[in-house]
Amino acid sequence: MRAFLLSCPGSLILALAIPIASLLIAMPLAEFDLPTAAQRKAKYIALLAVAAPPIFVFFGVVLFMLHSPNADTWFWVVAWTAACAVIAFADNKSPIKFTPAAAPGWLRVAHGALATASAAVITCSRCSDSPRWARRDVPETNCPGKLYKERTQSP
Repeated sequence: MRAFLLSCPGSLILALAIPIASLLIAMPLAEFDLPTAAQRKAKYIALLAVAAPPIFVFFGVVLFMLHSPNADTWFWVVAWTAACAVIAFADNKSPIKFTPAAAPGWLRVAHGALATASAAVITCSRCSDSPRWARRDVPETNCPGKLYKERTQSP
């Protein structure tokens, strides 16, 4: 069993277990018409847990760049303990009515502008990284089969 957990498929299964379990927890919580404060907070924290792997990587990289060897472990312990405490101490008796607020106009414009800029950057980076065989300025000898088999010249 230990060998499986340390293997690549075992690591992948463990890495995907938390987001999948979080989604399975959040789905029934989203079905309530009038949830209590505790149910709503539990749903939000379950949806936040879906994003735990990329957040974990982000904080791990940031703390590594700050030369903090084990600070990410303590960050996660404190964060999940606080999340559990928020749910535990929330009101679980009286339902609350959700009134969605419309997003301000400037936020919608900023969101559209950032999405357009992000799409442009991604498109430009994808186009500049096109393979050699897709570009016309490269000789035909560099076909896809020979892409990584470049000749080395000896002195």
